[in-house]
Amino acid sequence: MTRPIRLVVDQCLGELACASRVAEVVDIVNRYLPDGTGTAFFSVAGNEARMATALKRAGFSVVWFGHDQFTARDVHGGVLAVIDNAIHVGANGRA
Repeated sequence: MTRPIRLVVDQCLGELACASRVAEVVDIVNRYLPDGTGTAFFSVAGNEARMATALKRAGFSVVWFGHDQFTARDVHGGVLAVIDNAIHVGANGRA
């Protein structure tokens, strides 16, 4: 039986709130929302603010937030950007 997408997203966001590195974010998103097209794809439009909030709870700094996109930095200096649901990671996890 397939789980409702809302439940999958809620569980994914719960784990993201415990992530400490960009690589963990990518691993978590790929585990819950596998896409197979690249680094990671948070395939649920409209949840960017919830994702940014979960990452802030985990200790990330949201350094920029715009309509349906944001950039965040982990405590180790790793950077990720979420643009149109695609998660982009800076070179070696850094911008």
